[in-house]
Amino acid sequence: MCSKKLLILPFLLPLCIALAGCAAEQDIPAEEQDTTVVATTSETSETSETEITDGREITVFDTGTVEEVDEGEVPQPITETPAPEPEPDHGLLAKFTKEADEENWYIQNARSELVRALDVDGLPGVTLNGWTVAGETYYSGAYRYEVTLTLDVAESDNPYITTGTDDYLFVYEPDGAARCWQPVRKVGELGEDAVLPSVERKYAKFCNDFTFMFAELYPGDDVTDFSAPDLSLSRSVRWLQDFAAQTILYRYYDPNEDFLTEAGIPYQVYEDAMAVMFGFDGDALDMKNSEFYNADTDTISVPGHGGAWLYGVITEDIADGGTHTITIDYHEDEFSLVLSQRYRYTVRENEDGSLTLLRMERLYTSDKDIFGGSV
Repeated sequence: MCSKKLLILPFLLPLCIALAGCAAEQDIPAEEQDTTVVATTSETSETSETEITDGREITVFDTGTVEEVDEGEVPQPITETPAPEPEPDHGLLAKFTKEADEENWYIQNARSELVRALDVDGLPGVTLNGWTVAGETYYSGAYRYEVTLTLDVAESDNPYITTGTDDYLFVYEPDGAARCWQPVRKVGELGEDAVLPSVERKYAKFCNDFTFMFAELYPGDDVTDFSAPDLSLSRSVRWLQDFAAQTILYRYYDPNEDFLTEAGIPYQVYEDAMAVMFGFDGDALDMKNSEFYNADTDTISVPGHGGAWLYGVITEDIADGGTHTITIDYHEDEFSLVLSQRYRYTVRENEDGSLTLLRMERLYTSDKDIFGGSV
């Protein structure tokens, strides 16, 4: 017991001294208290002085200039706001020949982004000797700006940009979503009918939507049986059940939308559609536990029509009767120069206008997300 007391006493000693000091201060009349703030300065930061205040010795260490402040005022630290980083110029106005008016603000945005990408950040895997503007086209009233750049490439390990001097087409077309630039390729190498999601071919849109909505449910690299999706792998199973299946059904099962009723989609139609498009009934993606299912009418409502927003490039599209084999590249950067994922789909167009997915192959995956979305 005594040893514990000895340990406690040193701990309480500073507290007792502090309380005694407070009591001493309380005994001093207000008019006799000294409220002067003592501050001393010195040329070194290690000096100190001893001051006598109210009969007590106080050691004041000199750490530099200390401003005198009124009692109760809390000094605020002085912070300097760093100057904003200037936008690169690098002869911007001299390189671009056409002057854009105020209505074409997006052109100035595009030019600034181009100069930053080429002269500051650099194109991925590319070393440039320099670049010049070979031609420009912009459309008044439309948010589209086309510029052909002649790139003098010193070194490149990028599959789309080669060593030497060639013309490349840069198309700036902000769509209100994540991407502003169309895939950058040599002039004449890539038609816009190969760029998703703007492609109008129904089976191509179907495959792109499958990547967006369902690819994570099938972990294999070569899938021909879609009857057993692995819901444990999905990052958003509930979303897939409540929305994605309905979206694909709405867009691709019946072009005439004859299955829609005021109450929604009959559940039997949903099951039939899953069987046609993927070869399994609705139980594989059971929506009867969904908030969109109405047991009284045995229907599911359509919360929205939606649409794919993955940006991809069709690199292969082979038709064999009503069957299409289509390969889609997805990229991790805004200029579509670094491959992120590559899928090959085999899909059949049926006589009634519906589609059936026959095969999905993962040809390449990286650890990077697709720009504008992720699988």
